[in-house]
Amino acid sequence: MRRDAWSCPIVCLFACAGLTAPVLAAGPRAAADSIFRSGVELVALNVVVTDPRQQFVRDLTERDFEVLEDGVTQPISFFASGTVPLDVVLLIDTSSSMGSLRPIVQRAARDFLRVLGPDDRAAVVGFSRLVTVLQDLTGDVAALDAAVRRTGASGDTSLYTALYVTLREFGRPVRQATEVRRQAIVLLTDGEENTSAIGIDALEAEARSRGVALYAVMLQQGFVRERERIEGRLTGARAAIRALAVETGAQAFFPDRPEQLPALYARIAAELSNQYSVAYLPHRAGQAHALRRVSVRVATHPALKARTRTGYLPAAASLQAAGTR
Repeated sequence: MRRDAWSCPIVCLFACAGLTAPVLAAGPRAAADSIFRSGVELVALNVVVTDPRQQFVRDLTERDFEVLEDGVTQPISFFASGTVPLDVVLLIDTSSSMGSLRPIVQRAARDFLRVLGPDDRAAVVGFSRLVTVLQDLTGDVAALDAAVRRTGASGDTSLYTALYVTLREFGRPVRQATEVRRQAIVLLTDGEENTSAIGIDALEAEARSRGVALYAVMLQQGFVRERERIEGRLTGARAAIRALAVETGAQAFFPDRPEQLPALYARIAAELSNQYSVAYLPHRAGQAHALRRVSVRVATHPALKARTRTGYLPAAASLQAAGTR
């Protein structure tokens, strides 16, 4: 991706890339049974499992999980626990309202980047009215740190546009010679949506087609918090982003104070390091492009809670399987 900025008219001209490069998926289950190259698409899921005390559960095996699509159990084709590398985009609001928060925002973001694993990669993207790539995907922590330090504060907030552009550009299925990769976006903003040419329906459809987890940290400005207290509900953009985070298998956070940012970034980092990677070959009954509903449960331990994305559009998948041995 070029290190430049996009305006709304350019966003509308983006086209999806063709899925032509081969994939070989790593992991015990994949190595034993399937060769992941090209052909029939698999549906890839990132799964977080917690116990009743909200602690991560790490020692489960493939046999513990049950995957359902539209209520029908699906055989698992790929399974890995803590071994699939991560690509994460730090999407940082750089609108004018973030000016006073720059020091703590930058410090929290830099601390987050330092906990990435040796095979993980990150990108840094800033947004106000425009979306600017400050650093492409890389494992170079020093380059990422420098990109975070370059984040400024000016202009309005094109929140939906920023998410749409990031999903389109970074959410393409990542195809490497010998591996697959998990993908996530970590959004930080304090603003309401006010200048996007992209609507929430288009953004939602894009998220469903990408399989990228969206973690949102939305600082609460005083006037917004008071409005929500009076109305008894989140404002439109904040409610929409929370729903999108849940649908992608992630979470949204609404801290009252910027001093809470380091702890929230640490919480997201811990969750990303405690995911299971699961993929299955789906049935194709019904309409070709209709939304498919997905759920995962830990069948052997009913008290445990499994969280993943709630659905997908069949046109998009993250892996391809050539066949079964």
